[in-house]
Amino acid sequence: MDPIVVECEMEMKDTGLNVAERSSAVSNGDSQPAVGPEAQHTRSATSVRRQSGLDRRPTFVLLRHRLQNALAILAGDTFALGASLIVVGAIRLSLTGQDFDPRWGVFIVGAWSLGAAMLNLLPAWGMGIAEELRRVTLLLFFVYFALAVVLFFSKQAEDASRLTYFGAVLVSVGLVPFMRTVVKRLLVRQDLWGVPVVVYGAGDAGQHVLEIINSERGLGYNPVVVFDDDPAKWGTKVEGVRVVGSTQLVRKDAPVAFLAMPTLTKERLVELMEGPLSHYNKVVIIPNLLDVPSLWVRASDIGGILGLQMTSNLLNPFARVLKRGFDLLSVSISSVLWAPIVMLFALIVWLEDRENPFYRQQRVGLNGVPFYAWKLRTMVPDAEAVLQRHLASNPALKDEWDTFHKLRKDPRITKIGHLLRRLSIDELPQMYNVLRGEMSLIGPRPLPQYHIDDMDPRVVRLRERVRPGVTGLWQVSGRSEVGIEGMERLDGYYVRNWSVWLDVVILVRTFRAVARGSGAY
Repeated sequence: MDPIVVECEMEMKDTGLNVAERSSAVSNGDSQPAVGPEAQHTRSATSVRRQSGLDRRPTFVLLRHRLQNALAILAGDTFALGASLIVVGAIRLSLTGQDFDPRWGVFIVGAWSLGAAMLNLLPAWGMGIAEELRRVTLLLFFVYFALAVVLFFSKQAEDASRLTYFGAVLVSVGLVPFMRTVVKRLLVRQDLWGVPVVVYGAGDAGQHVLEIINSERGLGYNPVVVFDDDPAKWGTKVEGVRVVGSTQLVRKDAPVAFLAMPTLTKERLVELMEGPLSHYNKVVIIPNLLDVPSLWVRASDIGGILGLQMTSNLLNPFARVLKRGFDLLSVSISSVLWAPIVMLFALIVWLEDRENPFYRQQRVGLNGVPFYAWKLRTMVPDAEAVLQRHLASNPALKDEWDTFHKLRKDPRITKIGHLLRRLSIDELPQMYNVLRGEMSLIGPRPLPQYHIDDMDPRVVRLRERVRPGVTGLWQVSGRSEVGIEGMERLDGYYVRNWSVWLDVVILVRTFRAVARGSGAY
């Protein structure tokens, strides 16, 4: 049976693409309808014709929208690159009194634009933040290296300020990703970022896909409808997106489709791929592999057989040495900042009750080996006795403790302890654990044995493959608000997809989470 096209009214604005909610069905001549109730309702309002090709008007609108997003991102990149040269040049001028020749900035912007287009960084729809950061960083180093080569062969290397351009590389590595984030957020707020996508499958897999792309707006995937073969789901909503009909439908104004039906037979999968899904520019197939690595996976053609090549960065000794070196260098250099803060608040904690301001507790570390994690004390000295008294007298409090091993309104926390926890300052003494090699800057949260005993053994085995971290994916994703199940899911994701790039993303997000006090109690 031929696919049925669901035509959607589109408002063509100069600022972007807006897909209206109303839709109409195009029949393929069968007597029985294969569309959802909403599509059937609007059937008489439009002409009916056999599917013989898609209207090209939406394609031009989508190309224009892609161009608008790409130009906006490129404008931000150009601003960041120019600002980097200006900042570093101003520093050089103030230190040496020498100016620099800005003409080569044109070469940098031109080379960057060409490279960004080739690496799909314009506009980078559907690219995860870790992968985008990796491509941006590598492209920046390549562009400036190419500039050095051009300066050398043009015999202008002596006239150019090599120190300025080297400093610009370091500034650009931080400023370009920052400006990309700013531009994306501005476009998201104006509902101008991304591309319409449809999801085939309203089951658990489809719901999970919609949950992810709705929460990660920076991916640029804007779900508009869901298709499913279960008539009982037609007219309902999944994560706020309407299920409009069967999988024989095609939404022609959406160039991307997600196939989130992992239990399909091979025959049915081929039928969908050669039928309705063949009308989309890009199809993302969600397999029944939710608990395997996903960041560093590459498709491979093995004699006509599709293979998924998964890279285990944990087995790469160079990457592990690089991570350890990054920890030591970062903690050592930043000690001039965190060490005075620790000593200041240690004094404040001591003045509150004249007791030891530091607290250590045995936690489970790399390979399951226990160690003592250090913290600034945020609780009263007789914390365990206070806890047991409150749990014995308050059943609701005991249920919360048994479920989360934490209390939102913990009676043990001191006045200064609330501030320390909200700003995560109580965790700073764990920098000492990082120097000792017991912890890492980034990793799963270090947990006591009683907490480990309540976790899924499979997740425990994954956690023990890396050093626990001062901060981690769980901490920057809501911390206590996502609960124990969220911790297990995020910790598993981190270990399976670990890389230096993911660590950098988490480290940057840590500052944002600390500033907001997200999930801290």
